[in-house]
Amino acid sequence: MEVEDVKFKRSRRIGACLCRQTLFSKCTTIMENPHAERQAVLLERILKNTSKCTETILELNKSLEEIIQANYHLQTAANLSMQYRKNVQYNLTSAKSRHTQHHDKP
Repeated sequence: MEVEDVKFKRSRRIGACLCRQTLFSKCTTIMENPHAERQAVLLERILKNTSKCTETILELNKSLEEIIQANYHLQTAANLSMQYRKNVQYNLTSAKSRHTQHHDKP
């Protein structure tokens, strides 16, 4: 077999493969993908659930903001009470040390 014959047969094979590929792609565009409808339904469900999750998270954030605002005065009162307790403790310690120094002197 000559080199020219081998090249011709190879080019015919490549041409046949290309022809099959174009026929296959045309067939798949004409005939629907059997999984496409199922995938579309699943994607629709995913999008629906994602939007529900987003709405729920937004509602949760709004509720948390309301709780934080409602607790603002409580937090202020707690801070004042804590500071008052620290001041009382400091004054008691100071008074105790002055009292002991005063009584220790003869």
